[in-house]
Amino acid sequence: MGRPGFAAIIALAALGTAAWAATTPPAPGGAARDPGFGPAPGSAAKSAMGPSWLVGAPTYRPEREPGGRWGGPEGELSGRRDGPAAPRPSGTGTPRVPANLHVTQDLAPDPVIIGGEAVYVMTVTNAGVTDAGGVIATAVLDRHLTPGRLPDACSLTGRTVTCGTALPAGGSVAFELPVGTDPALQDGTSLVNRAHVTAPDALAGEDELTTRARAVAEVEVRQEGTPQEVGHGERIPYRLTVTNHGPSRAANVSLHNPADGDRATIAERPAECPASGSASTCPLGPLAPGESRTYAFSLTPHVAGPLTICASVTTGGGEKNTEDNHACAETVVAAAEPAQESIEEPEETPEPASSASPDKERKSTGHEPDEPHRERDPEPPAAAGDVPPPAHHSSETLPLTGASMWMLGLGVAVLLAIGLLVRFFSHQDRRTP
Repeated sequence: MGRPGFAAIIALAALGTAAWAATTPPAPGGAARDPGFGPAPGSAAKSAMGPSWLVGAPTYRPEREPGGRWGGPEGELSGRRDGPAAPRPSGTGTPRVPANLHVTQDLAPDPVIIGGEAVYVMTVTNAGVTDAGGVIATAVLDRHLTPGRLPDACSLTGRTVTCGTALPAGGSVAFELPVGTDPALQDGTSLVNRAHVTAPDALAGEDELTTRARAVAEVEVRQEGTPQEVGHGERIPYRLTVTNHGPSRAANVSLHNPADGDRATIAERPAECPASGSASTCPLGPLAPGESRTYAFSLTPHVAGPLTICASVTTGGGEKNTEDNHACAETVVAAAEPAQESIEEPEETPEPASSASPDKERKSTGHEPDEPHRERDPEPPAAAGDVPPPAHHSSETLPLTGASMWMLGLGVAVLLAIGLLVRFFSHQDRRTP
């Protein structure tokens, strides 16, 4: 082809390009339309190479909408970027704002008491200005948590709780369910829960919650069977019972049973309770909630009087109440009885033999027998003019042995009366001529 023909072809191409640029309106903002996105939506063009592409209906460069999607003026997607789906704009040309979903979690109490009950709450909120339908909230519970009764509109698969709902703009809903923990869980274990919420044409939300677990056990020691009093030389038996009232497992439990070596020593103890001097310690190790262990002991007292016996229990920690970790009882030890000396009875002195009894001697002689070792009172001298007593009155006085006082008085009165009568009649006889 000659030079004039080649120049004619270049001139025709330049004229066509100018005609195409003249018929294409600029995109909003003054930028030329990017032909890489194809024909404008709604144009009558059937092919990018047809005449309508050059002189067809006006086209519009798609702009990026919220959510990372690209669309034309009538909502037709001509490109896509990473991100959640965005709703199509309404027919009026105004873009629809998607719902904005958030999810939060709470686990109470915090820290969680191991072996006790806790409450897990998942709250879903629509922070957007558009209602959200078909909301799905999912919670993946920690492997150490055991869910209880599920709330309405929720289901459980393994440890995943799924709840469905609908939320108006600015609305929220809370899903609450009880959870439990294994009583044997290690103190200080971290519990991690994850939640996620999503809905069609809405921005999704997620949350992660970490809570610490704490062991709390209530351990008690009781002393039973201790007698209130024992005799001298007797042993003092008693029993010690350790109980864990929970809710958590008690770790490193030990029972201590001290004894005052000067007042008593341990005579009997269990094989699992080694003694150290006058005290004994029983290492129990872990004790599950509701578990009890009983040990029998006995003491040998060394002194008399009241003796106080005490015991205590310790754990690895985590107890709120330690008032029942001690138990005491008192026993009175009787004193030794004094040695009894033998008392000899005095020998009876035999009475001297007598040929005749006092009664027989009195009858034969008319006088009382002489009393041995008895001093006789001298008779007073007779007064002048007195009548001498009868001859038998000159005999010895009546002994008092065996005679009562009133009989003695009666006898004296009779004798005085007789004496007066004798004296009276004697004077009468003297006066008679």
